[in-house]
Amino acid sequence: MTELFDYLRDLTGRSVLPVEFLGDKACVLNRWLVKSELADDFTDDAIEPHLVPEGDLLMPHEFGGSSKEKPESNWRYYISGELYAFYKYNAHHKLFSNDKNKYLYFVNSVYCTKEQDIVVHLHTLQPTPIRIWINGNLVFSSNPYYVIEKAFFMYHFNEGQNTILVERLSWSKDKMPPMGLDTFAIDLKPYSLVLDEEFNNGFLDDKFSWDIYNTYRIVPYRTVFDKDQDISLVVLPKYFKEGNEEEIQVSVINSKGEVVSSCNTSTSKKINLSLDSDVKGALLVTVQGINESESSVIYIYRGNFEEETSRLVRLAEERGDLSEDIINTLKGLRAIPDVGTNLIKGYVEFINDIMFEQILQKYYEFEKFLYLPEGKDKKQIFDVFDSSVMMFKDLGIDETFIPYSIYLPKGYSPKKDYPLMVYLMFGYGGSTYDDPPIFINQGDFSDAIALCISARGTLNNDYIHEVNVVKIISEVAERFNVGRKNIFVTGICNGAIRSINLAMRFPDLFSAVGSFGGTARLELKNPDYEYIKNLDNTMLYSFCNVDDFTFNSARILYSLKHFKNYKNWIFHDLAHNEYQDLLSSEKLMKEVIKEKRISYPKSIRYKTYEPIYNKAYWVRIEYMEDLSRIASIEAQIKDENTIDIKTDNIRSFSILIDREAMELGRDIRLHVDGMDLKLCIDKFSKHIIVKEDGKLKCDAITLSEDSFAKEYDHIGADENLMGIKQLYFKKCTIVKPDTFKDSKNALAKKLPAILQSPIKEKNLNYTYNMVCESEADRNLLSQGNFIYVVDLNKAYTEFEALWSDIELEFDKNHINYRKNKFTGDYFAVVKCKNPYNNSNHALFVIYNSDKAGDELVSFLNTFDINSLFYSEAIVYNNGNYYSYR
Repeated sequence: MTELFDYLRDLTGRSVLPVEFLGDKACVLNRWLVKSELADDFTDDAIEPHLVPEGDLLMPHEFGGSSKEKPESNWRYYISGELYAFYKYNAHHKLFSNDKNKYLYFVNSVYCTKEQDIVVHLHTLQPTPIRIWINGNLVFSSNPYYVIEKAFFMYHFNEGQNTILVERLSWSKDKMPPMGLDTFAIDLKPYSLVLDEEFNNGFLDDKFSWDIYNTYRIVPYRTVFDKDQDISLVVLPKYFKEGNEEEIQVSVINSKGEVVSSCNTSTSKKINLSLDSDVKGALLVTVQGINESESSVIYIYRGNFEEETSRLVRLAEERGDLSEDIINTLKGLRAIPDVGTNLIKGYVEFINDIMFEQILQKYYEFEKFLYLPEGKDKKQIFDVFDSSVMMFKDLGIDETFIPYSIYLPKGYSPKKDYPLMVYLMFGYGGSTYDDPPIFINQGDFSDAIALCISARGTLNNDYIHEVNVVKIISEVAERFNVGRKNIFVTGICNGAIRSINLAMRFPDLFSAVGSFGGTARLELKNPDYEYIKNLDNTMLYSFCNVDDFTFNSARILYSLKHFKNYKNWIFHDLAHNEYQDLLSSEKLMKEVIKEKRISYPKSIRYKTYEPIYNKAYWVRIEYMEDLSRIASIEAQIKDENTIDIKTDNIRSFSILIDREAMELGRDIRLHVDGMDLKLCIDKFSKHIIVKEDGKLKCDAITLSEDSFAKEYDHIGADENLMGIKQLYFKKCTIVKPDTFKDSKNALAKKLPAILQSPIKEKNLNYTYNMVCESEADRNLLSQGNFIYVVDLNKAYTEFEALWSDIELEFDKNHINYRKNKFTGDYFAVVKCKNPYNNSNHALFVIYNSDKAGDELVSFLNTFDINSLFYSEAIVYNNGNYYSYR
């Protein structure tokens, strides 16, 4: 190793092009000398690089037009240049061919004017096997079977030059290269800077430093070992000094609590632990410093993961003392990993260490629980699992679910009231699994219950995911008896955008919103800043970095002008995803949860683009006049006898009255759009106001205190107003005419395809069934919703009575719907009850010409953004759209 790093120091010293960085200040390592070494495979788990100390230092003109082997086997200069990533991420896929398995190497130099501790932050766009050496010391390691997506550690850099070497893997094209393997970043920050409150504004938890000084990074050769394999691993300190090899004790413990193997050894070396052949299942690996108090743990698995975890699910189902939640969690955990490839099932993406730890820890805890005798009372999920659990909301569409994690605070007591902090974390576009802040993952907090959900997707057009995320929040709040004044949300990047947009759609849901590196997602060319006024009664905590490589901080700062209540902090020298680990802290959690939801604001301003998002505190939009336009309402309690309301594009709305809490008298005047109503109000009441023929009509409903609270505190969208979009909210079958089966007509191919997958910007890959009409029997169509493309060349006797009931009649030349007649080119999409199962719905799709069919396809392509799909039926005729509700 000494010879190799002498060679690398000489190499960087001879380079004409710059590969040196100053370690005395924050910097990002984005300039390198690079080369590759061929590899037969990647099964070797040695701790030294596979780099041969040879190769010429080439200038750019020396490899132009040469064979591809020459530049790759020699040293070239490289600077990160991925589009939209600026200087932070290293994306080098164009530098190397992927015709053979290779080790790719990156080397540069860091100069320090004095000896000093520097925090090193590795982060990858998606989980990536990488190893790092500094001055010949292995400081970070991961491999294809144990991938670490992000890591902090600290190295004591020498005065003068320090050499950094990075190794990552490159698969040949006949293998399956996971997405994002070409992308990593390494940030350096002097430790003194990280601790400086001017850098972190006092949000950094003390736990950050404690973790670096007192824990180890345990890197097993794989997460799931075969039943006859020994356990091989390497243990690295998180704080490195030259030659600081530490003595440690490593133990492997089964779910009975028995030590099945142990040894005394040292850090930074390969460790092998032999196990008896009958040791299998989830295992706990502990590392204890012999002379210090440091310790760390991880979970691994030994045996046939698929078979053994399937057996655990069967055992859970056979016991009579387990709630359905527990069984669903055990099933969901099995659905994540493909342990043969170490990829997430259904995604070309490695499972990172945090995700595997969540999975294996739960199986370890369940195996431990199984040693207890079966009881009479039903065990709930936290009776079986310890302080955290991953759960899975089944969407009922296909095999799709939304995973989420719940973390209980230290010393949790069901008798105590806790706030709920919702974390909408990174959602890179591949993974749908949450990635919590460090202090949450370690369970090192005490003031709130944490709910973590991936925030994959940015534009919030996936209403299915959106509505179900809010349902999850509601269910968790109800499970833990969280008060409505104590629900908070915070998010990073995509999570910041989703957090603010959720709060704008559900203004009375969150008491405060935290936003890291993001702001409201509005139309780029014509932003509707008035929409932000939906949050006039909510506090926004905003964090932005002036040199953020992903999000324009100027945009965040400009948008803040339109928020009524906000606190903003500006940072520098902060990588985009470092918000999550350096700033999203317990200190911030304690600060945010001080905010309390305003129960009955005197003034409300609410706008909505979609009818399903229709409630803000004590006002609710019951009916939008025109779905293609925004609806808005402004309501203000002027004094104890007067409520002033202004509306736009609203035919009907309602107000909820808690007379004493809202400080109203018994007799009040309701002033609506220049018209007056006199009301005599009960203690708790609901008033539905309809504008009709230039007059106001009011239907007053007296409520009990309980029924009032239930309606006022309701969390969720109005699913009754989903219209046509409701078809896709559960299992759905698309039925196409038999004539489409072998047709070469473009429309016959396009129409079924768009009906089967109308949502473009979606968070999950929803799969809807599609069959030809000859395959669509009564049993199949009764199992869920169905969408039926009508062939005008045949008769449908089975549907004639249904069509008569809904006032639908048509032929090739005209269509009549609800006594409206249309002639000429037309298409219609008409929703009704499923004739074979009235708890489900049917949608009939009809068009009478290729021209109308093309218009239909174009119209369906606007499904994400067109509010007309919240109609119950739509008819297109001669260039005009007619919607029905």
